[in-house]
Amino acid sequence: LIKVINNLNPQYAKSTLFEWEDVKETRPNNSILYTFVNTISNKNDSLNILNNYNVKTFIWNDNNSKQTTIHDLKI
Repeated sequence: LIKVINNLNPQYAKSTLFEWEDVKETRPNNSILYTFVNTISNKNDSLNILNNYNVKTFIWNDNNSKQTTIHDLKI
């Protein structure tokens, strides 16, 4: 599943996880949530919330993030 987020903040991260948990059980066991983020408020808090649930986050302005995500999506 892919979620596009314009401005990630801790509250939106929690909301995204709530949505994901709601549909996750209807997906195959190996399903992954990818988030594509434009900007981030409270970067460490927001990313930690998503990382704690193994959400793959692609940060638009981060070249390392782009390369990792592109590799993951190819697989």
